[in-house]
Amino acid sequence: MKNLAVIFLLVVVSFAGCRSGSGGPPQGDPSLVVSHHYELVIDGTAYFRQDEVHPGFILGGNTGAWSERLTYPESGELMGGLGHGILRFPGGDAANDYCWVYELEEGEDWKIKIDEYVAFLKENRMKPLFGVNIFDHEYNGIQHNALAEAVALVEYMKDQGLGGGYYELGNENDGPWNDYDGQQLTINEYLEKYIPIAEAMKAADPEIKLLGPAVSGYDNPGQHKPYIEGFIEGMRGRRDLVDYFSYHYYGETWIDRSNNNRINLDRPQSLAGQARDIRGQLAAAGLSDVKLAITEYNAAVWGESNVDNCVIEQGLWLADFIGEAFCHLDMATVWISLTPAYEPGKKSGDPHALIDEGANPPCPARNYWPCALAFKALANGDRDNPVRVLQVNSPAPTSQMTVYATRAADESWAGVLLINKGKTAVTVEASMDNFPGFTEVRGWRMGEKEYNQGYNNEKTLVEFVPDCEGNVISLLLPPLSLVGISAHCSGE
Repeated sequence: MKNLAVIFLLVVVSFAGCRSGSGGPPQGDPSLVVSHHYELVIDGTAYFRQDEVHPGFILGGNTGAWSERLTYPESGELMGGLGHGILRFPGGDAANDYCWVYELEEGEDWKIKIDEYVAFLKENRMKPLFGVNIFDHEYNGIQHNALAEAVALVEYMKDQGLGGGYYELGNENDGPWNDYDGQQLTINEYLEKYIPIAEAMKAADPEIKLLGPAVSGYDNPGQHKPYIEGFIEGMRGRRDLVDYFSYHYYGETWIDRSNNNRINLDRPQSLAGQARDIRGQLAAAGLSDVKLAITEYNAAVWGESNVDNCVIEQGLWLADFIGEAFCHLDMATVWISLTPAYEPGKKSGDPHALIDEGANPPCPARNYWPCALAFKALANGDRDNPVRVLQVNSPAPTSQMTVYATRAADESWAGVLLINKGKTAVTVEASMDNFPGFTEVRGWRMGEKEYNQGYNNEKTLVEFVPDCEGNVISLLLPPLSLVGISAHCSGE
């Protein structure tokens, strides 16, 4: 399947079928140089994958125990606009240190306690994805047993009405950055902790879903491969102890003053091969029904550098990855939904942030909008109802343009996401075959100018009316832009 860009077009049509719209150049922009014209075919009966996809799990999020403004109502409202149906906590390597018992009873090491996380989930109708501390630890001279507290965690969540939740054991324990405090483990050492804790947690609540090994990536043959292969082999014959294989996906792994790395817009397309390889290994070990989750993703990890921080390429990368996730994953949680955000001119902040916790109240950061667009296009702004992923017949090279398409499982609407990665404009004719007439078409566009003005700007997404004749939709994609379409079907 080829991919599709992120513009959502808002069109209300009073009859079954489309009428001519205003899909021309963005208002106020100079004449654009169009380098390519592409004719696409999207067949409403040709499925890319045979199973239904649940948008709230593909559009999941991360938050940290350090983010005290999680309790603000604006945080929940903004996450709702991203389609989060599941929220990972306590955030990255905090899972290796967070003692939920100590924090709940008396701790002051972290800003958010488990009861506040639970309240947020209930208020915003999200599933829990809790990062489990697999290390015994000590507070104030008192020893805390990791296995006992993992079991107590499951029982606590069940008592709170959140039984059958999702739990990921450890975090990036393959990583040398965890060596300083003894939290880097060989895969055998990880399995020695994982297996007894998983057995005990499942005994406490057989309905829970377990994720592992939370490995930090895929590509490094000396670091990632032993974890991937070793965990899968360690689970052979232990299907009862693993429900999702989990790992992390950062595009250009490390951008720092010490290197010349930049955001790589081709990296989202590597997900297909990785997913195929991991699923193949799982099947060979008798684990073919284990699902695949990426519990952290973003365009890069940034060191001491402001190179490519919050630029349009990051927005394109995020939307493109979400499209690939709909095609190849069962769960994905973006890094990171809520944390102090980077913005040019600020002294500090995280370029990964989607929502700026440093603002009062929390507000959208630049990277909020490409993810919100993908939600509107590929899920019709509805995280709860399943979708089918469609094949897209596109002549465009994925280095130039990617296109993704979905259809509601009840066939009431279709969505398309288009991403123009090039520095020139392209025109597109999308033939929507084997769909009934469209009664309403919605769309939004976001280019570099809109992205750069997207901090705390509710008008970032530009609404426009596409040119539409019958079931053929014509679009102009400006350079480095996202376009998304949601077309409601007549039902005839």
